[in-house]
Amino acid sequence: MLLIEKLVKKVLPITVYTDILGAFALFAVSLLWWNVPVLTLVLLIIAGLLLYMRSGNQEIALFVFCGIAGAVSETIGIFFGAWTYALPTAFQIPLWLPVLWGIAAVFTLRTYEQIEAFWKIREVKFLFRSS
Repeated sequence: MLLIEKLVKKVLPITVYTDILGAFALFAVSLLWWNVPVLTLVLLIIAGLLLYMRSGNQEIALFVFCGIAGAVSETIGIFFGAWTYALPTAFQIPLWLPVLWGIAAVFTLRTYEQIEAFWKIREVKFLFRSS
């Protein structure tokens, strides 16, 4: 059961904070979409906190890559008339959008890791039950 305790101590705090910051990002976009500079600043703070929790170059690279790739994808969709934004700034997308794409990527990665850790705990419990 030591493995379970290690997984819970390692994953649970990051899980809780990641989920809270993800919810804050969602609420910030919903409430502040009309104020581009303030929303951009709020999302940058959330992103900074999210990346500070686990200082790793892989998550930073994922954040940057997905922020750029997401923004480029949105720009292409807008160029072909699929949708528009109410207050576009650069390249017909809001300034805060690449930051949100980066947050979404890190959130998705950590959610995957949470699910993976949960299944490891279940496997360990199953092994202890069957022996």
